[in-house]
Amino acid sequence: MIMNIPKEIYAGGTYYWIEQVDEYPASSYSLKIILRNGEQKIEINTTSSGNNYEVNISNSQSASWIAGEYECVYYFYNSSEHKFVNAGYIKILPNILTNSNKLKEEIVLEAIEAAIERRATKEQLSYSINGRSLQYMSLEELIKARSFYQYLVNMKKGKIKGYIPVRFNEVR
Repeated sequence: MIMNIPKEIYAGGTYYWIEQVDEYPASSYSLKIILRNGEQKIEINTTSSGNNYEVNISNSQSASWIAGEYECVYYFYNSSEHKFVNAGYIKILPNILTNSNKLKEEIVLEAIEAAIERRATKEQLSYSINGRSLQYMSLEELIKARSFYQYLVNMKKGKIKGYIPVRFNEVR
């Protein structure tokens, strides 16, 4: 099974490709591509074209995607079957037209603060922390999350002494 999804995608970019998956032809299944990490879940709908799937991502659709590494799962379904196929990991790179070099933790912190102040946009309210949308968090949970993300921002910006940034990559 060959997955044609790019290994790197820029948020705010436009992408188009065709998936041909003989095991799950578009004439018998629908396909949704799901990208997820601890902060965001992205669902990409496809359209069928014969036995193939057309994937078309607009720049407005991808503009709000948060940079980071995402697990990629192909979800094939019809009225009687639901199949999940892991397609590995992809990296979403920052939107180069709007990126102000903010850490992803800073973006989440801004969303939390906006939710506390009741001025959050629909996009900000859609952020999830531990699988829970900001819009459904209590004020107490938001305040705790704000403290945690403020700590992470300070740590990553070197405002906390003794922090050594380390990143572990999954062995595949």
